[in-house]
Amino acid sequence: MKKLIVIITFIAVLFGNALTAQIAINTDGSDPDPSAILDLQSTDKGFLPPRMTNAQRSSISSPDEGLLFYNTDTHNWQGYNGTIWINLDGSSCEPEAPGAITGNQAVDDTATNEVYSIAPVNNAVSYNWLVPTGSTIISGQGTTNITVNFGTTSGNVSVRAESGCGNSIYTDLAVLVGLDIGDFYEGGVIFWLDGNGGGLVCAVSNQSTNATWGCYGIEISGANGIAIGTGAQNTIDIEAGCTTSGTAADICSNLSLNGYTDWFLPSKDELMEMYIHRAEINTTAIANGGTAFGTAFYWSSTEVNNNTAWGDYFDDGGPTQAVKTYSQRVRAIRAF
Repeated sequence: MKKLIVIITFIAVLFGNALTAQIAINTDGSDPDPSAILDLQSTDKGFLPPRMTNAQRSSISSPDEGLLFYNTDTHNWQGYNGTIWINLDGSSCEPEAPGAITGNQAVDDTATNEVYSIAPVNNAVSYNWLVPTGSTIISGQGTTNITVNFGTTSGNVSVRAESGCGNSIYTDLAVLVGLDIGDFYEGGVIFWLDGNGGGLVCAVSNQSTNATWGCYGIEISGANGIAIGTGAQNTIDIEAGCTTSGTAADICSNLSLNGYTDWFLPSKDELMEMYIHRAEINTTAIANGGTAFGTAFYWSSTEVNNNTAWGDYFDDGGPTQAVKTYSQRVRAIRAF
């Protein structure tokens, strides 16, 4: 009986409200304000609207102008203005442009499984990536990370953030595909490639023609690296253990050239690689305002002992030990 009374009462309320076209929800039985179609009154409770995420909002089909909800991703009220979703303070809820893209900027022809990523963007529901012509996104489209198989064409890896509010502008990362020995790249001429998008470049001109290796009679701890990839640490160790200014390593360490400041004196094997590719280097260096290698001795950063260090004669390519006080040529290099 009690349930029947409740149902009858509810029907009566609905019928009465339908007649008046006004609804009051309160605890004191007061009528709705004449200006309101819905009048809510409470001193200890609030009004809780529909709540949803960015993705749930974007799934609404054909939202009507004036539709409101609370966004649990952005923690604010949003509404549909008939064209796009906006925040109720009038500001746009479109996602901002993604930040910098991380990933290799130089890759070999047909390189595979190269990963590119961005930090998540506020308000974004998904991400749209573009890659150079002939390249393929093999996984990750729509997310903050993609894996790419490259073709043979250079171009931009680009991404924009998307949502039901709209889309951001694209963020781009220029990627060079198929770098070769002798290319001018990142401040110098490529003379060695590691096969994974990295390598070494040398400056287009000599940094000195009469620099000493320095610190004769002093053995520099750690400055004995010979292999490719050891020149940078050799240079750091020389700078730490030899305070003489103007030495071959000091000149390279303090060099600022073509926008780069991370130059160093090549190791023995790095210098030999430069000799092997001197013809390609010379052609590109001259084309970019530099000079060819002289057929003379160049210092490396590889120490032999407290009195001598390795260098290389660029007339016959013969590695040679020379006394540290020997004044000769310097050509700086850097890694990319």
